[in-house]
Amino acid sequence: MNNKLINLIKSKKYYEELYDIPREILEGTKLEGTKLKNKKKLRIGLINVPCGGFGDIIVCQTFYEYLKGWYPEHEIVLCTTTPEKFNKLGINTKNYIKIDVHGDSECELHNLLYFKKKHKKFDIMICIPIINYQFNINQFKKFIPYATYLILLR
Repeated sequence: MNNKLINLIKSKKYYEELYDIPREILEGTKLEGTKLKNKKKLRIGLINVPCGGFGDIIVCQTFYEYLKGWYPEHEIVLCTTTPEKFNKLGINTKNYIKIDVHGDSECELHNLLYFKKKHKKFDIMICIPIINYQFNINQFKKFIPYATYLILLR
C-alpha cells in the first residue's frame, strides 16, 4: 500500500469516512488524455423507479442527457419501471432497459425489482431520483446482487 492511502485511512475518525477515500485519491488527478493501463469504457446504469406524475421522469431524463453529453465515450443506460411515461413525453425508449416489478410499477422498493432479460453488468449504478425512501444497499442487492457502495479501482 502506498503512503498516501495509509495516511488517508489513518486520518479518518469514523468508519463511514472510508467511503470518501477513492474520490480523495483521484481528486486533482487528470484522467482525460492520459494513457492508463486497462482503461476501459464504463457502463453506467441509471435506475429509475418514479413515484407519481412526471417529475421523476423529467429529472432522470435530464440527468441522462447530461451524462451522455459529459461522458460520450462511456455507455450510459437508463433502466426504468415506466418506459411508457417517457414515451408519453415523446422520448424514444428503444435503448432503455425495462425494469420489471413484483407489485406496482411506481414507488416500489428495490427488493421488488428484477430484469426479465439478462444484461451486461454496470460499472456504476445511480438511483435517480431517490426521494421516496432512504436507500438500503441490502434491498438493492436483491435487485442487483453485485452492487456495492464503492467502485473498486483495479
